[in-house]
Amino acid sequence: MPGYVVSAVFDLYGARGRTGRDPLAADWGRGHRFSYCDGRVLSLVVEVPAVDRAEAFDFVVARARHLWAALGGEPLPAPSTLQVQAVAPRAKLLSGPVGRGPDCLIAESTARVAARLRATRAALADLDGRLGRGRGDDVAGPDEPRSLPEIEALLPPRR
Repeated sequence: MPGYVVSAVFDLYGARGRTGRDPLAADWGRGHRFSYCDGRVLSLVVEVPAVDRAEAFDFVVARARHLWAALGGEPLPAPSTLQVQAVAPRAKLLSGPVGRGPDCLIAESTARVAARLRATRAALADLDGRLGRGRGDDVAGPDEPRSLPEIEALLPPRR
């Protein structure tokens, strides 16, 4: 089931409740990321599993209203600001599960580049063969050097 991160801001309009950082953390349980209340505004960020964005929104608003009523006794108004974002699957995260971290991604990228280079080298060798400029001994003319010692003999002496 996909997950969503829901960020909601509730304007309290004088409603009383617990103030400070993370007033809903202990009661919300798993999925709570952040909450803060300064007496005027309640900010809430939670991660919930849901089928779609609408279900995630409905769940978060209903649970926040229930918990706020249990803590402060006054009803929580509708959120004034709301944002619902899909959570990236773990396989797509850079520092995901074991074997999918940065070292694995770098190795995969290097392997792809090496495969492209091998394919390019093979294509160039094929092209050289078709143009008659092969690199084998059968193509070298009688006056062309065929080995490294023969090539070194043609070079000027080292000083």
